[in-house]
Amino acid sequence: MISITALSKTFAGPNGSAIAALGPLELTIADGEFVCIVGPSGCGKSTLLRLIAGLEAPTSGSAAVTPAPAVTPSLVFQGDSTFPWMTVNENVGYGLQVRGEPDRQRDATVARMLTLVGLTPFAEAYPYQLSGGMKQRVAIARALANDADTLLMDEPFGALDEQNRILLQNELLRIWEGETGARKTVLFVTHSIDEALVLGDRVLVMGAAPGTIKAEIKVPFARPREVYALKRDPAFGALGAEIWETLKSEVRR
Repeated sequence: MISITALSKTFAGPNGSAIAALGPLELTIADGEFVCIVGPSGCGKSTLLRLIAGLEAPTSGSAAVTPAPAVTPSLVFQGDSTFPWMTVNENVGYGLQVRGEPDRQRDATVARMLTLVGLTPFAEAYPYQLSGGMKQRVAIARALANDADTLLMDEPFGALDEQNRILLQNELLRIWEGETGARKTVLFVTHSIDEALVLGDRVLVMGAAPGTIKAEIKVPFARPREVYALKRDPAFGALGAEIWETLKSEVRR
């Protein structure tokens, strides 16, 4: 699980001032849980993921995945994070190569992941030959290939058009809910209330900086889910309005 205790982060500002970005924050995410975070810009959502991933050091408190995982959490960023000089095959297998995975085992894993995200015909293509949605599929496949128990996703669909966003939301649900996804623990940052309700078991609402958890909403919709079928449910709109009522004053701040 992800265990966060009294976590805070302060950055150095101009003229020696300190800028409080996050916390203090308390949070526990269970093994296999899909948790979404929404909050205003600059509230520390991305900082939180970087602290959990070990890319930033906390000012105080702790953020840990327990028990200590054999593979560090995989982080999926917003926008294009592919290596332009590598083929799709090479991009997806990069983490395994760095870990020294034997060639035969790595090739089998990459082939399985490409089948999972529907990119097998593009295995030898380069990123410039792919659409934005396909590049995000590559990023998701790379994260899954690394076989970390925890996925940290920082607005991975935020730069996509609405159609591709819906397609990839359905794709992520299919992978995570299916047996191949193995119900990894997912912490997913988004600006979209609808996206949080479509994907998550819980939605956490963060307040304006320094970010803390203002509300926790348990998502009652059964799985498996399909994006537009879910949006037709009147309860979906009502729950989205409830979250917005909690969030709007923080956005105005």
